[in-house]
Amino acid sequence: MPGGTLPRPDVRRPREGGRETDLDCGGDCPRCQAGRACAVSEDCVSGMCFAKRCERTLNFSGPTIVPTTAPLRALVAAELSGDKRLDLAAVGGVGNPVLALLGDGAGSFAATPLPYVGAPEGIAAGDLNSDGLIDLAVADPTGGVAVLLNTGAAKFKSAVSYFADHPRAIAIGDVNANLSVDLAVAEQGGNTGVLLGKGDGTFGAVAHLLAGSGSVMRVLAADCNGDKRADLVTSGSEVRLRLANPNGGWTLDTLVALLGNGAGQPIAAGDANSDGKVHLAVPLKGAVRLLTGDGKGEFTATVAQGSRMLGMAVAFADLDGDGRQDLLVADQSRAVEVWLGDGDGGFQLPVLEFLTAGALGDLVVGDWNGDGAPDLASTFVVGKTGGIAVMINRRK
Repeated sequence: MPGGTLPRPDVRRPREGGRETDLDCGGDCPRCQAGRACAVSEDCVSGMCFAKRCERTLNFSGPTIVPTTAPLRALVAAELSGDKRLDLAAVGGVGNPVLALLGDGAGSFAATPLPYVGAPEGIAAGDLNSDGLIDLAVADPTGGVAVLLNTGAAKFKSAVSYFADHPRAIAIGDVNANLSVDLAVAEQGGNTGVLLGKGDGTFGAVAHLLAGSGSVMRVLAADCNGDKRADLVTSGSEVRLRLANPNGGWTLDTLVALLGNGAGQPIAAGDANSDGKVHLAVPLKGAVRLLTGDGKGEFTATVAQGSRMLGMAVAFADLDGDGRQDLLVADQSRAVEVWLGDGDGGFQLPVLEFLTAGALGDLVVGDWNGDGAPDLASTFVVGKTGGIAVMINRRK
């Protein structure tokens, strides 16, 4: 058109101007690749249009089963052996106290028991003594908190124990911004215990933070107000928050969301709307509660429907590589649900659901085979046995 520009193709009309792609795909035109604009799912090669953009085809191979002699309680991903391959560590009560599961870089894992005797229920990983190696800390209702320091190549010193009041879950973070890693545990009676790290792998005596109300089953350390200090979020019958103060103290325990008994034990932190602030997700029966943070320690609650059973674990990850965090929920029915994020805090109803070997427990995300795509691993239970189900992301 002399002296002007051609009109922009209209995505709402499947055939305009011949065989254009991107904003005019579908009909007799080639379907669009991932990342292109779309109006309906039929516009996309993947058959998935969400938030006006074509999504990648999601596909997970597996599960590959890593059997254990008894069910596992908690799982964490970390590089334990120093070979640049991501590993797993797990606890499973009396039958499997602490296990290191070393990855081969191709998605397979070999389990090795670590030097600990007890019945731990929670585990966390981090560099506890600033030597560049990833150490482990476990929460054991029968024995308090135990620290296992890594000496290299996934070899660990014997555990050193610290008192805590029947802890069942544990988190790692720097709560006083002194560059030393601290520990937080969910204690019996609804309290939260904090053990300040000395930077050398040892810790001070536990300080008990009294609960406002409700039970405490899980604890999460995250900077909820942007002051570079790890705050503490607890989950049980309620979600509650304590902000770390510059003087080393804590704000009063505040209620974030009321969940009800038997709900809300799992909790995850992520960035649901790409604003750089901490957001939370808590699975409920038949839904997921999203708690959107304002970066100042306040949260707004919304509920996303769709999860068919009570979620046993929840996680954030960009599964399809579009730069927007998605949501994963592992439920009691052996299913892992994938909810695609729109980058604005919204999630599409589960677009992918796949079954694993048994009733699911904990769920972690990591790149097990080094291809740049986040993979999954989940604990599962079948009768009195169990193991880990490993699922490899084959996104296209």
